Amino acid sequence: MESTLLTALVFFALLIFAIEGAMWYIFHRKIAGMCLPDESGPGARSLFTHIRFKAFAIVHTLLLIVVIIVTYLFLW
Repeated sequence: MESTLLTALVFFALLIFAIEGAMWYIFHRKIAGMCLPDESGPGARSLFTHIRFKAFAIVHTLLLIVVIIVTYLFLW
């Protein structure tokens, strides 16, 4: 039972990492260069820089993993 639970949680975590990685790749290629200031440019003090977006993406990924783990543990 516990190995099945662990396998499912690892699968969900890997799935989230893959989806978040693909979304970050698409975002970075299509949108980031157009609407985000470069860290060395004059708008570097803007709230939304590349570094902050990377931090937000990491926090978002971890939050999704925690939500799925908690939901999975409560349902099964």
